[in-house]
Amino acid sequence: MQSNLQAPPKGTRRGWRGKSTGVSARLSPTLILIWVALALYSYHQVVGHLIQQWHSNTSYSHGPAVLPIALWLLWQRRSTLPAIGKPWGPGLALLVAAQGLLSLGGYFHLPTLQCWTLPLYLGGMVGLLAGRGVLVWSLPAIGFLGFMIPLPFQLEMLANQSLQWLSAWGSCYLLSLTSTFAVTDGYTLMMATGGVGVTRDCSGLRMTVAVAALGTIITFLSRSRSGRDQGGKPGWGVAWDLAAVMLLALPAAIVANATRISAVALIADRYQNESYTTWTHDLGVWLALPLSALLFFAFRAWLGRVRTLSTSIFKLTPDGRELSGRRGPKRQSGRDTHAFGRRWPQWGKPVLAVGAVPLVLAGIVAVAIVHHTAKRDRIISETLAQARGHEANADWDRAASCYRELLQLQPDRVETRYRYAWASLQGADSVDGRMRVFYQLESVLEQAPSHVDALRTHLQLALELDQAKSACRSAERLYAIDQRNAQSLRLCVEAMLRFPHGSRPRHPLVTVDRLNRWLDRFGPPSLWRDRLVIELASYGCDHAESMDRRVADAIEPAIADAASGVGSADAFLQAWRFAQVFGTESPSIERARISIDDHCPAGVAYQIYLASAREAVLQHRRDDAKRLLTKAMERMPNHHAAYAMLGDVYASQGQWPRCSAAYLRAWRLAGDRPMGLGIKLAEALFHAARPAESAALVGQLLNQENQVFQPVSRELRIRWMLVQARLDAHAGRYEAALTTIGRCQSLLAMTPASSAADAAAWLPAVETLQAQCLVRLGRNAQAARLFESRATRGNGKPGGDGSAGGDRSADQWTAAARAWRSVGNTPAAERCYRSALAELGYDNEIWLELVDVLHDRYGIRGAIEEITLRQRRGGEPAIVSDTIPAPSDKIVAQAYERVGRGDLAIGHYRAVAERGVEDVAALAIALARHGHADKAVTLVADPRWTVNTSLRAHTAAVIAVSTDDLSAAHQAILEPIIAGGVTEAVDDPTLLMAIVAWHTHHQRQTAAMDLLDRAVARHPDHVVAANNLAMLLAEEGRDFQRALRHIDHVLKQTGAVPEFLDTKGWILVRMNRAEDALEWFNRALAGSGGGAPTTHLHLAAAYLAVGNRDRARESFESVQVDLLRKDQLHHSEQRAWARLQNEFIRPNELTTRPPMQRSGDA
Repeated sequence: MQSNLQAPPKGTRRGWRGKSTGVSARLSPTLILIWVALALYSYHQVVGHLIQQWHSNTSYSHGPAVLPIALWLLWQRRSTLPAIGKPWGPGLALLVAAQGLLSLGGYFHLPTLQCWTLPLYLGGMVGLLAGRGVLVWSLPAIGFLGFMIPLPFQLEMLANQSLQWLSAWGSCYLLSLTSTFAVTDGYTLMMATGGVGVTRDCSGLRMTVAVAALGTIITFLSRSRSGRDQGGKPGWGVAWDLAAVMLLALPAAIVANATRISAVALIADRYQNESYTTWTHDLGVWLALPLSALLFFAFRAWLGRVRTLSTSIFKLTPDGRELSGRRGPKRQSGRDTHAFGRRWPQWGKPVLAVGAVPLVLAGIVAVAIVHHTAKRDRIISETLAQARGHEANADWDRAASCYRELLQLQPDRVETRYRYAWASLQGADSVDGRMRVFYQLESVLEQAPSHVDALRTHLQLALELDQAKSACRSAERLYAIDQRNAQSLRLCVEAMLRFPHGSRPRHPLVTVDRLNRWLDRFGPPSLWRDRLVIELASYGCDHAESMDRRVADAIEPAIADAASGVGSADAFLQAWRFAQVFGTESPSIERARISIDDHCPAGVAYQIYLASAREAVLQHRRDDAKRLLTKAMERMPNHHAAYAMLGDVYASQGQWPRCSAAYLRAWRLAGDRPMGLGIKLAEALFHAARPAESAALVGQLLNQENQVFQPVSRELRIRWMLVQARLDAHAGRYEAALTTIGRCQSLLAMTPASSAADAAAWLPAVETLQAQCLVRLGRNAQAARLFESRATRGNGKPGGDGSAGGDRSADQWTAAARAWRSVGNTPAAERCYRSALAELGYDNEIWLELVDVLHDRYGIRGAIEEITLRQRRGGEPAIVSDTIPAPSDKIVAQAYERVGRGDLAIGHYRAVAERGVEDVAALAIALARHGHADKAVTLVADPRWTVNTSLRAHTAAVIAVSTDDLSAAHQAILEPIIAGGVTEAVDDPTLLMAIVAWHTHHQRQTAAMDLLDRAVARHPDHVVAANNLAMLLAEEGRDFQRALRHIDHVLKQTGAVPEFLDTKGWILVRMNRAEDALEWFNRALAGSGGGAPTTHLHLAAAYLAVGNRDRARESFESVQVDLLRKDQLHHSEQRAWARLQNEFIRPNELTTRPPMQRSGDA
């Protein structure tokens, strides 16, 4: 029977319905699924790593879209699918290789290698299951999967760096077309207004991969639609097309990325606005990929045009027709050449049109490069001129900045690198900074080992930093190259002497034989001899401890002649240094200072001016020292030594604000933050009433010492502790201050005999602070013993305490007497008072204090005996010399007043008044105090008392205030006199306070405040008037804010004066802000010698107002009741005192307190 089946036509393919002859035909679907499942299990970690990379690495964020696109490519090419053939044997080798590389990557933790086995494994699987034909057909899709796999790390870094570098330089050339100059190191675009960083994410790698993937898709789709896709048959056409894609994708991505970077840099340079720059950057990220795609299509279209044109040229006959087959015989070539000109219309114009594109692009690139190069050369010349100018002005920071810019423009220029290192060295004040310069010079010498200047600077720095091997290596090179230069020879000598074996740094003893032996190596003397002598003198000054005295004696005669022969300021400076160090003659810096001229290096002139200023300070010519230091600062404004010395000069004059400013400038310029300078600055800040800044600096110094283990000398340690103790005392931490003082005294006790004089200079300050802390802690007995010890020690040496004349020990005796008196030890107080009076005499207030002590100890009779004895004998000849003055009538009158003998006091006041009309005021006031108001008023109103209006008004006001039972007639007499002085009271503080007290005494608060208002308005710096005005405003409760403004203005002018701090605290109490007032009261107590009674009263009232009864009781008990004057307290203060008495004292214990002047009426 004849079959109806017919063979398929030739050239047709079976496709999916063809008969299967591969492994898949012999394996069940179950086994295939098991195989696929095992493969998925083997690659589950690889797939997880790929997903992580897609999410974390922006260069591969397109990874999730690759697999669907690869499947879509297979679907688009399904019509060319060949029949499934027999198993392809090498596919098994691919599977084994993939599995081996997968295991190897897992063992060595190489996830990228494992990822790249995925296409290999898929290829082997397809080859085994479907045969070679299907494998070749699926290769485009399998190869396309490579776009989702990250590159190996080294390859990725190389690609990123290359693309960064190309994009950065491309953007520089593009910017040059817009008149914006920029240079780059491959990572940052540097422009005049700043820089734009080209990071790894901006390298353009993601764009390149995306464009290459797009080109691959388009290539395969175009081949499929044009019928050139050969299905399962491999061909070279696909390889050429893919190579063209990769070749075109790279420039397209680089140009697009360079355009984006140029746009960002242009906006940043023109507008210098961060928001504009950010907006441009974000917009560029979105537009860069479409731009690169458009460029790729343009390049691809041009390449296609080139391919079409070349094909058409070689397929035209001499008559212009297209060849249909192979070319004719060889003999027709002559005819073709002859007809070359006739074919111009067919191919000439297209060739020009196609060739014009690369020519135009090349012209644009050439113009950009030439323009960029010309502008770079101009900027280099300008920057170099600026650097030279900054060097001439010794502005090393700016000079180094200019050379840094030159390094960006000329990264391979050795001279620029050396000049940058040299300028950085001149401005480096810290060891770290000099070490950085040392390493820069090392890199310069690696590039240019014979650079003489770099060798000399490197050797000098190596000697300074004790780098033995580097110093010896540079010395050998320098000696071989520059052995006739005096400075080079001196450095070589120093390196050979310090490091004889190139090992550890040391200074061997320099002897005459050793020196001559090394000098013989330099050859016979020549013109460099004088300079070498000066250099050797400089070496001797730098290392005096290693110089034999015979060497100094040997070269001393030649130094003066050598300095004259050289004639430079530096030579005379070294000669002066040598004379000063070795004492060969009386040194004088005058010759060196005269030799300073315009050609003198700034560093040399700076050292000369510093030496001259130091000499002026030793001669107590401080104004000359300031002038010389000013000249030094003009030469080198960024060096700290001159500012530090200027601070020393100001400190010796007690000008602490200027001193702290000078020290602060020096501290900021000193790179190493030296401890000595920091301690001086802390002292100056404390003395300039800036304790908070001083405390912060002390803490910084402590941290610095703990971190770098910087050794501190004994003297600096003592000064440091003294500053800390002063800060503790200022903050009210008296126990901590005493602890620090104890440690300081231990260091002073351990001072060796050689430094005993320096230690003794700090002992008075330490003991004074200790006494202050003891007094403020209420340990008056200990303070008294300390004062007695200092007074006894001061009496044993001339000049008292050795610092300020003979009255210093008298001050110590007086302080001891007052301390003993405060604890009730009147015998000891009397003894100390008499010791003080033995030095001071009796015509002073100290004798009046002794009278008070005798009155307390022996009663009025003992006090009068003392007064009578001193008045009659005029001293004690057995104890004191006759030159000690007896008490004057005025002092005797005050003494009689203190013991209650007003009649005797008035008699002495009369004797004083007979000698001078101005002393009548004291007589009148004494008469008023002791019940003779009528006589006092008569004296004041007597027209024969020829005194000025101010004194008369002041006396009248005091009489009116001190007399409680003044009659109306007397008040009528005094009131016009007081009113007549109101006009002058504005300019007379004493009169002003007296009239204000008079108004207050008569409850005329408004008049008092009006007078104070006038005084403050006319004299804003009248702090006493402003203080009392603030107190009155708070007392009246009228305008608390105005009162605060006045007292704040006072504190701003005067600083932390205890009386004014107390006033502000009481104003806050009156404003019901007792909690805020506590801080001000405590500061007032910390700044006063134990605190005024009114301050303790105010503090107790504040504690009671906030509910702290324990602290209120403690403050109330601290009030010196015998010194509190109730009649001068304001009404609010009297009410507060009465409340405190009711709270803490039983009714039968209430007493009346003796008077004292209150702090608010300062």
